[in-house]
Amino acid sequence: MNIHRALLAIVCSTQVVFAQFEGSGTISHLIDDNLDNNTLQLGDNVTVLELEVGYSVGEAHAFSVSYGAMYERYALYNERNVVLQHTSLNYAPSVFGDKTTLSFRGMFMQRHGKGYYTLFNHSLWNVYGEGEYWWNDNLSSSVTYEYSRLRFSELVNFNFNEHVLALQTAFYGSTRTTCIVRVHWCTKLYDPVTYTRTVIDTITVTAGTGRGQGGGGQQVLIELQPHTQVVTEDAAGTSQIIGLIRCAQGITSTTGLSITAQYQWAINKESRYFLSEFGSLPDDELFDNSYGYEGLFSSLMLTQVLPWDSKLRLMYSHHDRQYTSLTVSDPQNSSSVKRRDRRTIVGVHVEKEFGPVKLFGTFEYIRNNSNDPFYDYTNKPLRLVCTVVF
Repeated sequence: MNIHRALLAIVCSTQVVFAQFEGSGTISHLIDDNLDNNTLQLGDNVTVLELEVGYSVGEAHAFSVSYGAMYERYALYNERNVVLQHTSLNYAPSVFGDKTTLSFRGMFMQRHGKGYYTLFNHSLWNVYGEGEYWWNDNLSSSVTYEYSRLRFSELVNFNFNEHVLALQTAFYGSTRTTCIVRVHWCTKLYDPVTYTRTVIDTITVTAGTGRGQGGGGQQVLIELQPHTQVVTEDAAGTSQIIGLIRCAQGITSTTGLSITAQYQWAINKESRYFLSEFGSLPDDELFDNSYGYEGLFSSLMLTQVLPWDSKLRLMYSHHDRQYTSLTVSDPQNSSSVKRRDRRTIVGVHVEKEFGPVKLFGTFEYIRNNSNDPFYDYTNKPLRLVCTVVF
């Protein structure tokens, strides 16, 4: 492993002078017969244009800055067209010798939609840091921390701060075997919500019936002058722990197999809600919030290196999602049954390189079995990608 890192350092050092500017352009086309993953089966063709440019300086490109923009165009539902752009800074100091590596990243991203979908426009600040230590040529441990701050332009009730801490140990065997064990702790904290409401206080008084007519009287309810009251809701929070084990084995020099098992536990879940014409929608419904469920995810991938710089991947995955607070859809909103999905994906991926040009093609068959009829669906997306590196 030290030899590999040394070779990488030599390659990078030769690029400091000649490859300080770098970039890539990508055009992709998605044929999707179920954009929203539900029984409505709204299909469309989506064309995506991406541009990424960067500049790096220092030994082995220790410091780099990059800018990227992406435009998604929908052929039928063009109100969904969206522009995403981001700027990032990366720094990887090499002051701790061969055994320890550090890397840091800061990123700012913005989403620009139109029409109804301006509702989801937001800005995102993200900071990421990673440290890795090599115990020997075959064993490494790493710790990563990531902080994200997301702010919506309109859905301000869903602004949040997110913290993700991950610990990982990786083993690289001499027989083309790789095993990775990783644990994530994730927490998302919604901002406190402050709003005003009009309040009409009332008091009850007893009206006397006149002298000498007894001590009783009639109670009268009197409304006072309406006034505005400022209300602040506490910050809602949600947390989860994710455990992952991944093993990859090189069967031959051109064939590899990897198996992944991941389980996520919901520690606590406090939802935020959006009032719409369809009623009160929780965050899980709006964003397919990964914090909203727990369960086992497993996957299997076979990779075959083909002649002429090409590669084939066959993929299978199954995800059991037990939602912790989202209930089955019900017109009267009276259901107390928690939603549960069993999502299976079978896919094939092909890629081919022609020097700086890379071609990708991916087809997937998705079957989601759910106890909520609205989310019991199939999906068969086909994606074609062409990337040019310069």
